[in-house]
Amino acid sequence: MKLGNFQFDNQNPSAAVTAYENALRLKPGNANVLTDLGIMYRELHRFEDALKAFREAERVQPGHRNALFNQGIVLYYDLKRKDEAEAAWRKLLAADPNAHAPDGTPVSELIKHLH
Repeated sequence: MKLGNFQFDNQNPSAAVTAYENALRLKPGNANVLTDLGIMYRELHRFEDALKAFREAERVQPGHRNALFNQGIVLYYDLKRKDEAEAAWRKLLAADPNAHAPDGTPVSELIKHLH
C-alpha cells in the first residue's frame, strides 16, 4: 500500500496499479486502496476498471465519499453516462450533504450542470 501511495504521489500510475493490486491480494477489501486504484486506472484510461474499483470500495464501505465522487467523474467525463453520474453524486450527497469537489465546488452544483 505504501509503495502504491508513493507511485501515486509520483505520478507513476502503472507502478501504482501493480502495487495496489498486490496490496489488495494480501489484504482485500480496503476501500481507500480500492479508490486509489480506481484513480490510477482512470489515469491509464481504463475507465471500466476504475468504475469497478470505485463501486467495490463503496460496496465494502457504504457511503465512501471519495469513491462516490470519483464514480461520478468517470461516469460523466469519461463514459458519458450522465444519469449514472448523477445517481452516484446524489448518493454522495445523501452521505454528506456538504460534499464538494477538490476545487471547492459543491457537488450539488456539479449535479445542476450535468444536463
